[in-house]
Amino acid sequence: MNFKRTTVMPIGLAFLFAFGLPSAPASAAGPAHAAADRIPVSVDVSARPGAAGSAVGVLDTTCADYRLCVWEHRDYGGAKIALSPGDQGWWEANFPIRSAKNRFGNRAVGFYNANTGERVRCLNPTTNLPGPFPDGTRLVFVGGDGSRC
Repeated sequence: MNFKRTTVMPIGLAFLFAFGLPSAPASAAGPAHAAADRIPVSVDVSARPGAAGSAVGVLDTTCADYRLCVWEHRDYGGAKIALSPGDQGWWEANFPIRSAKNRFGNRAVGFYNANTGERVRCLNPTTNLPGPFPDGTRLVFVGGDGSRC
């Protein structure tokens, strides 16, 4: 797989909840549930590991239903990575993301600059973006069921 699972350190997570997320009604599930339902506006990049390295994906422009697909070039060109609904959470691509298709039926996906942690794009369910994505876009957050930008 061309993505590496990433985590946010507890201090970074506390920062996200204190400053990076919009206010919302309290839920019985607590903060962990809230993070899965909304796409953060920024992340603490000091806690992330280095870029993942592995073989490139299939070179094509298609993306199956209930998947997120990202490409290394505009207009769905070059190497492709596909994530499934079970891949909820943080991921880092081994190349800069230039185009994407969100074929998830009920979850949003946020794209982040790997250097600054700022969200640069967010795709609601069934949305495509042929590009451009800003330089440094390598981090992806796959939201939980019902998430929106």
